[in-house]
Amino acid sequence: MRNLLLCILLIFSSIFLGGCVTTVKSMMDRSNGDTAFYANKNYTEAANYYKNAAKNGDVESSYMLSRILLDKKYGMENIGQGLNRLNEAAASGHVLANRDLGIIYMSGRHGLEKSVPRALPYFEMAASKNDEVSVLALAMVYGSGMGVEKNSVQAARWYAKGQELGLPIPADMSNPEVISGLRPLPEGTRMVSATSIDSKTLVREAQSMLTKLGYNPGPADGVAGKKTRQAVRDFQKKQRLTVTGEINDLLLQDLESALSNN
Repeated sequence: MRNLLLCILLIFSSIFLGGCVTTVKSMMDRSNGDTAFYANKNYTEAANYYKNAAKNGDVESSYMLSRILLDKKYGMENIGQGLNRLNEAAASGHVLANRDLGIIYMSGRHGLEKSVPRALPYFEMAASKNDEVSVLALAMVYGSGMGVEKNSVQAARWYAKGQELGLPIPADMSNPEVISGLRPLPEGTRMVSATSIDSKTLVREAQSMLTKLGYNPGPADGVAGKKTRQAVRDFQKKQRLTVTGEINDLLLQDLESALSNN
């Protein structure tokens, strides 16, 4: 009996120690990958370290590897493998991986079919972990009915979540009745972020029109900074529109209408 207990103890000890060694190695590989990626700008070396760490179950390394493989600027573009890595990280609950997949399906990037319904579960996973971008995306999609059936209750829920996170959302946007009275966005409307390269032309047009209307959005440089967002909110408030500060095709329509009536 004593020998049997000793054997069991040795087996469990080897399993535990083996797991610890694997965890330490994956952490070291990820750390080396981060150094190569951020400090040395050596993306090939970073990818190798991330790949080794991902093999040992490091979710963050899977995500970082997907970034390298999905962006041609790193010189290692492989869309198929990049999407596989991104899905792998998302399935493990990685917040940014879920947000990125939501954006990819929302925009139809990387050869995937554009599908708002397919984007929603990824946004919802990220939003459940307080990702602000995903919270706003859900609120806007449900509130506008763009690509899905308009759902004022769901939109109000996500706007309320945004308020809890400290986002500058008007208090009345947590009221489903207010949202139900808003105009639906036309199909194909772009909802953009300040960091989106594809949005620069849209932002630049908005900045130019805001300036013509007497607002101060800063230079027409295509970057939606604080001054631009504030100018948008000031315009929306004066025009008695829903104050969101968001820059999209609907805003351009409102700006064009204001210019024609000016």
